[in-house]
Amino acid sequence: MKILIAGLGSIGSRHLANLRKLGYRDIILYRTKKSRMKGIDRFSSLPVYHSLDAALNQKPDIAIISNPTSLHVKTALKCANSGCDLFIEKPLSDNLKDLSKLNSVVKKKRLITFIACQFRFHPHLVSIKKWVDTGKLGKVIYVSAVWAEFLPDWHPWEDYRKGYSSLRRLGGGVILTLIHCLDYMYWIMGDISEVLSVKDKLTGLSIDTEDVAEIILKFKNKAIGHVHLDYFQKPRVHDMLLVAEKKRVYWNCHNNVLVLEDRKGKKRIIGVPWGFERNTMFINELKHFLDCVKKRKQTFIPLKQGVDVLKIALKAKGNK
Repeated sequence: MKILIAGLGSIGSRHLANLRKLGYRDIILYRTKKSRMKGIDRFSSLPVYHSLDAALNQKPDIAIISNPTSLHVKTALKCANSGCDLFIEKPLSDNLKDLSKLNSVVKKKRLITFIACQFRFHPHLVSIKKWVDTGKLGKVIYVSAVWAEFLPDWHPWEDYRKGYSSLRRLGGGVILTLIHCLDYMYWIMGDISEVLSVKDKLTGLSIDTEDVAEIILKFKNKAIGHVHLDYFQKPRVHDMLLVAEKKRVYWNCHNNVLVLEDRKGKKRIIGVPWGFERNTMFINELKHFLDCVKKRKQTFIPLKQGVDVLKIALKAKGNK
């Protein structure tokens, strides 16, 4: 199985390292510029192509699309037309252009697709999803998520002002970059019928996109949702609160703590399985995708779900 990685920034380099951990060696790279990633020289023995057509001439079976958001669909279309199964980094795109065309190619060629939302592989969110689906919590009334981190601290080795997260033309902005909250709410709670938002560029960060957003969601099951995103807070925050008729659930991502509380205040505190770390989610999403490719069965985050969540994010951004 030959694997093409298109884009070797932070996430592309992570996927490359993880593929090697999983024993994959037939890997080729498509890069348009010199990466700013530290330690990138350790991958210098791999074939590198500066033209996507030249890379596709090597007949890869799989394409991992990890270049800037605004280039995802254009790259994925070329790879799909060459018959590659697609592992596409989130968010799927920064607009809806050519998504129907990509979907047509995927269907015609019966390609396996996966939108890389690693938090669906977090054991705590998997537990919450199970509790909601089985009715353990009772009817869900309200769910809220907060993700806030100081953008310049994300990748200290590079100038944050030049990264895709900061630039509108590359598909940046806090709503698309931190789309995970919208994705796992959609996954856990189901379809979303209404989206309201207030967003703006409010901080002194040198970026040309929104850096703060408040998003209100109405789910088709009548529950209410709220998402706060910002590029400014220190210390960082990433947590979720779910309020249901029988129980309340609180998840703290950075402390790896899940709290299940009944209406009498009795709490059950749940840690993560032994050996779990942040990279475990990335390893497991690759394993899932590669297993689906081998078995020729669709993944549980196919192209359609990527489109659904992108539409929610674009509504929050005020895009049509």
